[in-house]
Order: sequence, then C-alpha cells, then structure tokens
Amino acid sequence: MTQKEFGETMTRFHRDKWIESGPNNSVILHARALLEMQSFITDTYRDYIYNCQICTRLLVRGLNCSNSSCDIHMHRSCAAQYFLRLSNVTNNAATRKTTYPCPVCKQEWSKDDVTSVLKVNHVNDENNDSRPSTGMTHKKQRTTTTADNNDSTNNRSVRSKPRRIVNESDDDDDDN
Repeated sequence: MTQKEFGETMTRFHRDKWIESGPNNSVILHARALLEMQSFITDTYRDYIYNCQICTRLLVRGLNCSNSSCDIHMHRSCAAQYFLRLSNVTNNAATRKTTYPCPVCKQEWSKDDVTSVLKVNHVNDENNDSRPSTGMTHKKQRTTTTADNNDSTNNRSVRSKPRRIVNESDDDDDDN
C-alpha cells in the first residue's frame, strides 16, 4: 500500500465513522467500530476488556475503584450519572457533605475523581435530565427523549426505544 493509498483509506475510515482523532494526534476507534466489533474485541482481548457495572455495555476506557480487590469498572458518563444520583439522594442539608461509596465494595470514591468526572461529564439540567451532556450516547438519548415528550407530533422516524438485533430464526423478536 502506498502512502497515498494509506491516506485515502484513513480518510475514508474517518469519514465513515470507523476511526476518530484522539489526543496527541492519535487515532482511536469510533463508537461505531466498537459496537460492530464488540464480539471480536471481547473474544480477542478478554483479559483487558470489561463491561460497565452500571450499563453493562462494553468498556474500553473508564474508571475503576481505588480498592485493588474491587472489580468495578464504569464509563465516565455512567459514573457521572451514579455520582449525581448519590449527591441528590445522600446530600445532608446540615453538613452539605455527600459521600460517594463504590456500588460494589462501598469504599468511598476520592473527591478528586468525583469532581473530575462530574466536571468533564457535566449534567444537562433542562427537563430534569441527569444524563451526561456530551458524547454519542447522549445524542441518541436526547432524540429518544424528544420523541417521548412529543407523542402528538407523530414523528415515526425517531425510535422511542433501542431495538435489538436478532437472527431470522428468532420468533420472539417483538418481545423487547
């Protein structure tokens, strides 16, 4: 492959959302590539890949508990939702101190980790929406929220819930 062909191939992969630009001029897999290659990635890199404890989806990069014996791993956006939920539930008005225990081992998360996650994955307050306001997942959820809130618009092009992919032989594909 020539350098020109390589450049054209990389441009096509970027345009078709297989790769994207990462930090420090690096190239990383786009969410599309991760979704389409999930089985391969999981089988090949079994010892390095985890599922998010919150949403159970594939996790390539994320947070893990500081307790070395705890095996929790979370997407940063899922951690932001978890921490926000805790701050809404456990905030003691008298002391204004919120604790952030690990959902598995109950060891408290460091305040620095919590602050950085909530800062980077800031929360969208419009319509009491506690989902992170960045990332592809949020865009899909926002579309879903719009469809759910505007049932009278009869906009059928927006799905109201995610659909699962099934084999042709699967007879119960309408159950989910």
